[in-house]
Amino acid sequence: MYPRILYAIQLAVFLAAFCLAPFASATTSGTKNQQHVWMQSNYTVIEHDLRTQSLDAVIPHITTLVSIWEQRDGAISGEVSPLLITAIIHHTDTTLAMMGASITAYSKWLNELEGIVFTDFSGDQFAALVALKTALSDALKHYVAIEPVPSQHAVALQLLTHIEAITVRTVQ
Repeated sequence: MYPRILYAIQLAVFLAAFCLAPFASATTSGTKNQQHVWMQSNYTVIEHDLRTQSLDAVIPHITTLVSIWEQRDGAISGEVSPLLITAIIHHTDTTLAMMGASITAYSKWLNELEGIVFTDFSGDQFAALVALKTALSDALKHYVAIEPVPSQHAVALQLLTHIEAITVRTVQ
């Protein structure tokens, strides 16, 4: 199992560097806006791909989503986080490796999860949010059980502990 995980991590790092190279020197809001527009325009396709495609096919998606999160403003957090959760559920090791690469950004994401993702503001998303929380918890429990690379293990345990403490709520 470890050679497969190491391959995935190496591939993720390589592809992350390759995919982010055009954005590496761009610190303007233009890049953030382009990524945000891409995410909004392709949201259902991205979500579908994360659920159904192989890791090789979705690495560019995951890389861009993590980049969007790291460069986010308040409004974008609620849009990108459900996609990041979907990526964690279906491509746990690679997504956690990318997200855990910036401990500060990862910690901020954890702290904002309950409010930005697991709060039903419309009154009709409660069941879907409970299902999302359950799927994430189940994926993390399975991932932790296979004894992943120690650095990802710690990131996964931190997220699992945090997710299990979250209560889905409705605000109207």
